[in-house]
Amino acid sequence: MSFRKEDEDFGPYIRELRLNRGLNLDHVAERLKISTNYVSQLERGKRRATYKLIIAFSEFYNVDVDILLRKSGKTLLGVTELLCRYENLENALSLVYKSNLSPEKEREIIDGIIRVIADYLTYGRRYFK
Repeated sequence: MSFRKEDEDFGPYIRELRLNRGLNLDHVAERLKISTNYVSQLERGKRRATYKLIIAFSEFYNVDVDILLRKSGKTLLGVTELLCRYENLENALSLVYKSNLSPEKEREIIDGIIRVIADYLTYGRRYFK
């Protein structure tokens, strides 16, 4: 299974966080209520973390969740919340276009929306739980 370049950044980053704190895989797995093997696979880039797990890592390591989301290639929470808040994609996009955002910020949000849709089509609903 091949992942985006960003996915390759997530594993080494969470491994570095763990090692810098002097933690072993078992400790992290126990605190996050996942298997040691799963943590190892995430760190080696063999598995992808769900949004829920990325948030759990963020809380556990006390790092900004958006940093972990970027490193995992996922959409920033603001984009995910935008999509969840509105009944359909048309309403979400309408809000983006009506906002006074810079062209760069508007493009970042639109790109994020496209990534969410692509992830959903690729991995299905289970990926967003």
